[in-house]
Amino acid sequence: MQDIIKIVKTGFSKFFVGDFKLISAQEKVLKVCNFLVDSSIFLILLLVPVYFSFISETWNIFELPKVIIFRYLLSIGILAWLLKFFLKGSFKYKLPRVVFYLLSLMVLSWLVSVIFSIHPQLSFWGKYQRQQGFVSLFSYVLFFLLTVSALKDWKKIKLFIASILLSSFFVCAYGVVQIFCLDPMNWAEPFGLYQRAFSSLGQPNFFAHFLVIVLPLTIYCSFFLTRKFLARFIFLLLATSQLFCLYWTKSRSGWLAVMGELWLGAFFWLIFSKRKKLLFGFLGVSVFFVATVLTISSLPKGHMSFWETNRLASSLDLSSGSTQMRINYWSGAVNEFVHASWLKKSFGYGQDVLSDVTVKWYRPDWGISEKLNMWPDRVHNFVLDTLMSTGAFGLLLSCFILFYVVRKIISFFKTGERGPEYWLLIFLCLSLFGYFVNNLFSFSMTPQYVYFYFLMAMVATIIFSSRAEKIVSIRFSVISRALIFLSVTVFLAIFVFYRGAMALEADYYFSAARDQEAISNCQALEFNRAATILNPEEAVYREEYVFNGLSCFEGLKELSDKKTLQENIRITLSSLSEKEKGYYVHLEEANAASLFSYYTDKSLKNETDRRFLKMMDDYPSISQPYLYYAYHKMRQGDFKDVPALIASGTALLPELTLPIDEWNRIHLQDVANEWIRFYDLAGISAELSGNYELAIENYIKLLKADPYKLLTYKKIADIYYQKNDLEKALWYNKRGYSLNKNDYSWPLAIALVLMEKKDWLSAKDYLSQALTLDKENENVKKFLKEVEEKLIIKPKSKARSK
Repeated sequence: MQDIIKIVKTGFSKFFVGDFKLISAQEKVLKVCNFLVDSSIFLILLLVPVYFSFISETWNIFELPKVIIFRYLLSIGILAWLLKFFLKGSFKYKLPRVVFYLLSLMVLSWLVSVIFSIHPQLSFWGKYQRQQGFVSLFSYVLFFLLTVSALKDWKKIKLFIASILLSSFFVCAYGVVQIFCLDPMNWAEPFGLYQRAFSSLGQPNFFAHFLVIVLPLTIYCSFFLTRKFLARFIFLLLATSQLFCLYWTKSRSGWLAVMGELWLGAFFWLIFSKRKKLLFGFLGVSVFFVATVLTISSLPKGHMSFWETNRLASSLDLSSGSTQMRINYWSGAVNEFVHASWLKKSFGYGQDVLSDVTVKWYRPDWGISEKLNMWPDRVHNFVLDTLMSTGAFGLLLSCFILFYVVRKIISFFKTGERGPEYWLLIFLCLSLFGYFVNNLFSFSMTPQYVYFYFLMAMVATIIFSSRAEKIVSIRFSVISRALIFLSVTVFLAIFVFYRGAMALEADYYFSAARDQEAISNCQALEFNRAATILNPEEAVYREEYVFNGLSCFEGLKELSDKKTLQENIRITLSSLSEKEKGYYVHLEEANAASLFSYYTDKSLKNETDRRFLKMMDDYPSISQPYLYYAYHKMRQGDFKDVPALIASGTALLPELTLPIDEWNRIHLQDVANEWIRFYDLAGISAELSGNYELAIENYIKLLKADPYKLLTYKKIADIYYQKNDLEKALWYNKRGYSLNKNDYSWPLAIALVLMEKKDWLSAKDYLSQALTLDKENENVKKFLKEVEEKLIIKPKSKARSK
């Protein structure tokens, strides 16, 4: 640790006060360029995992800020390198040309997949939630090349490793704060609720993936970077905190990745110590262990509570939970590839667009193990993800690159001396192996991609360190160089401004829109419009404008206002290319046609039918289109089709009668809420059509799913009141009142029923309770006065009769 601190101090002191004053102007600029290149890499490694929207200034709290800060720092490094190149007129490199050819082919495969993508614009820029389109992937390649150009000596390697360890310190520190429930931030999924830490990475599996990468480097520093006791103690303490946080991520893919790193470490030790008998025994035991695990995973787990309580052991249960879902994703990907066209088999569906492919795989029973009506945007396996995104061409190229790198690593181990680079390469291999094992069950985001390409740059630097340097020279004139540099500078400045500063500002307005949306405020539309103007390429902003517009549409009183909003929604929908529209846009188009046909344009009724029928044909396993179409039919007064739509929709929902131990409690609530929506719709439709018995039957089913739906008690009570069944009307009103003692409307409703029964004394009691809850309510006062008059008149009439 002290050695690393000394290197950093020496570098800064030499730059600012050392030989800087004694060198020429050009050399000063070159020195500044070198400093900027090194600083950009150092800060990327340090800040990308740590940085997020600390004060929730953006809606995309984690990924968007990380991507933007990466692009800003990378642009600075690229410009500094380019200026250095133009000033010197040449640059040196050691990488063989085949590496540049392979990188070019890889970029080409991504670009071709964009061209043939089902959503080309989305594949180019990346999905809003993930940000991993062609632009980001190409940026990682540039970062790889920039890092290779900077890794000239052992001091630079130590410096960059120091930035990784420092970053992991901050990330783990925040993880520990979460684990001890001291997090000052208010998260939707806090550690106290799920008992899983996510730190600054935003999701437990991403946090675990990050730790899997940095843990071997921390252990390497503990034993090989220093011999001082205090420094080793600090490194081991950091490694301990990383393991502690890794445990509390409860990420099974992360745990398995660490096991894989341990296995590879043992394998390396047996090979390098030349213990052949032990090596064969170790491999035999490994095969036996894997066979045993696969056998156990196929056994029934019904009477073994251990599988349900132990998260790692539950990963061997292939019939439930997230393990079952991953198998569903994998089988869906294989089936999709088999039946895909040759074009898609060759070049894939495009980057970051798989959610519109996996939606076709959705099955009703997914709602037991996954959120209802949700499907993944990744296959959760890097082999299948690559195959689906870039096709066979991209997968074969990736396999060839991996084979090439592994072969070069083996050659280095055979011929290289056991110096510092030798041992560093071993631990780099452990990190990369953990990275790939983790991605057999998950996927990478910006921090993981950045660290992966950095590790690959270090590997390339080490395995090609013995190659002679080659020089690339340019013969452009000074003016030509200046123009090229100025053009690149302007391009990068515009790019990082529009895809950086303005993207952040747009997401700030989008966050404000979502906040207004949560309180059903139509002010959200203005924020949505501002976000769209600032970042027009982001389709999510326009989709959200349509969603909020439809939510506000019914509440508008003036017909002219409705027509104005209708036109704005129509223009927004038409601005979305048909090739870029997915499931949710199609659903909003159908909902828009439904609302407009009822309120402003009756001619859209046939279009509404066409859109909903197409959705049910395209997405036959998803319940939402049936629910919304049934709402449309009810709104139009076409009650005869509603029961069939409700029956078709509920047939796509998991039954609530399943044993409770088969459910995830959160998913159970999602399914219950969907059943409630269907029951409520069925009850309202039956009530409006005059079938009161069927309405009551559905309302009672709803209450069995959620006994605290107060409005439903009122609906049932009102139906019984209309049927003149005052006893049942009274019972349901009293039941609602028992669940909500602070709402005056319940004792008022009870009093009105009692007045119908001429029970004036009890009616007075409930009216007094209503008045206590709402002292200024004139209606309650009027009814109370009426009841009191009845109570005065009644005794006098009895006296006369005597």
